[in-house]
Amino acid sequence: MGQGLILQNNSGDDIAVTADGTFGFAAALKPGSAYSVTVKTQPSGPTQMCTVNAGAGTLADADVNNVKIVCATQSFLVGGTVTGLAGTGLVLQNNAGDDLAVAANGRFTFATPVASAANFAVTVKTPPGSPTQTCSVSRGTGQIGGVAVDNVAVVCSTTSYFVSGTITGLTGSSSVGLQNNGGSSIYLQNDGPFTFPDKVASGSLYAVTVNSQPSSQVCTVVNGSGVVATSNVTNLAIVCSTQTFSVGGTVSGLEGTGLVLQNNAGDDLPITADGSFSFATEVASASSFNVTVKTQPKILDQTCTVANGTGLIMTAGTTSVAITCVTATARAAYIGMFQGPPVTGVAPHMISNNVINSGVSPLGAMGSVGPYAVAVDPSSKNVYAVNGDWIYQFGIANPIGVGLLVKSPILTQPGSVGIIIDPQGKYLYVCNVLQNYIEAFSIDQTSGALTHIGVTPTGIRPRSGTIDPTGRFLYVFNESSNNVSTYTIQPNGTLSAATNYAVGISPTAITLDPTGKFLYVGHLSSSYIMAFAVDQTTGALSNATAYATSNRPSRLAMHPKGKYLYAGEGDGTTGALMTQYSIDATTGALTPASNLPSGATLQMVSMSVDPTGRYLFTLSQDMQATFAIDQVTGALTAHSGFTLQSANGTSMAIAR
Repeated sequence: MGQGLILQNNSGDDIAVTADGTFGFAAALKPGSAYSVTVKTQPSGPTQMCTVNAGAGTLADADVNNVKIVCATQSFLVGGTVTGLAGTGLVLQNNAGDDLAVAANGRFTFATPVASAANFAVTVKTPPGSPTQTCSVSRGTGQIGGVAVDNVAVVCSTTSYFVSGTITGLTGSSSVGLQNNGGSSIYLQNDGPFTFPDKVASGSLYAVTVNSQPSSQVCTVVNGSGVVATSNVTNLAIVCSTQTFSVGGTVSGLEGTGLVLQNNAGDDLPITADGSFSFATEVASASSFNVTVKTQPKILDQTCTVANGTGLIMTAGTTSVAITCVTATARAAYIGMFQGPPVTGVAPHMISNNVINSGVSPLGAMGSVGPYAVAVDPSSKNVYAVNGDWIYQFGIANPIGVGLLVKSPILTQPGSVGIIIDPQGKYLYVCNVLQNYIEAFSIDQTSGALTHIGVTPTGIRPRSGTIDPTGRFLYVFNESSNNVSTYTIQPNGTLSAATNYAVGISPTAITLDPTGKFLYVGHLSSSYIMAFAVDQTTGALSNATAYATSNRPSRLAMHPKGKYLYAGEGDGTTGALMTQYSIDATTGALTPASNLPSGATLQMVSMSVDPTGRYLFTLSQDMQATFAIDQVTGALTAHSGFTLQSANGTSMAIAR
């Protein structure tokens, strides 16, 4: 409140202070230099007493910005008792000033009072001589309350000893600062022994404290106080440990399974349901966190995004990370048209689409034959189709899937009839029934363009196949050699040599459950579905089981939650039934639940469940039909559809 306050550092570098707030001396000091901030001139008008707190020390490796000047109109005296003094010349100081010469044992009091709420720090400026003694101060530091301080103890002795110990657990490049009896700090940067440079008089108290913690760690003192007897104190222990905090948040909208989160590219955390989560490994103070989705949910086509996923942990953990999961919805069913005219305005040998509940429209021509198979890449950017000799790529024109952009076709060997795309959309495989091989292509992640990368033999007349959810194994059924060829997909998309498994006569459909644990094969020329257990490490098939059906299961579709399998059954002349099977989650066993007429009179050629699990789409040679799926029981109810000319529908794929 007064005027005329002048501060000094190291008896110079004067600065005038006119108001409360921050201040800084003009001259910088090198690391290792001593500093001593004092009041050169106290303020007047009104008269005040300003006291310096934390004003003296040695610079470490950072600026000193914790010096505090406390001014008050009320102030109190600081004093105590001197014992053991035998020599002459003892001089005490308070707050690095206000020198006080002490000639004999007994009480002492500094002349200058200290402002209320300010700190005091009593030290020995000059130890006594004749005889030489060491004087140590106890209870010499603290804060002025509403009364005078009179319990400072100064003990002098002709014998004195070092205070020392060992520090453990200190990591990183920063240092820990230690004080004994509130005196000058020592800074330690490595584990090992340490010793305070100033001896402590025999019979005096010692009290070691941590006055500055290292970054990201907390150091504590063990055996830090006591009375110095007749030997050095050596049992001090400074134990440092990293201070860590938890990282977590909440998940909402999760319906599928298989979601895995990561923090800082590790510490995998599987999530099975909505609610709060917390990573097992805590993050050190002053360190960053970065929460990401390592694996999107597999059972149900969902995309989970992260909000508030990055930041810096300081003195508390975080619970603000938000994971929001959204289920993809079917945008369009892309249908291959073979013979025409199927629907007014739709020519043969084309890709047409049925935007859900919006009818059919022509999209892209494919020459004079086919298409035999249609597939949509997982990102729903491109549609691919084969017509026996060519692979056609169509770019999806807009977000709702209406309109296709025709891109340059790729010539293949005659006999290309099936398309399989891996779950990551990196590779495309074509089944060739005449050449008896699988042709592999890489997919450009920007343009969707295909690049041929290899050919691998199969059994006789491979028709189509499926890839496990992790993208590691490819399964292809061969309709004339009555087996399934299994391949390991190499990191570059090429295939290992096939292992073949017998599956019964004339397989015509294949699917995996969303966990990749069970594989099912349907047969047009027989009346059963074959089920296999899948070794998820090697991809090998075992435990073959045949399940009898009411008719010939020519096509299969798996529910995205893996609870139900749907079979299109028919002999190609009397129409087709839709049969629902429940799947045992442990064994993969099938239990028939219900049958429903599909409305088709000709053979079923394609079946797909939309990624939300709400609709089943079917395509026969003479009609497209949509069925609503009961979300509790899996039962089917006819929803919509349209009729095609006889033998027109050839294939279908669903865009997300």
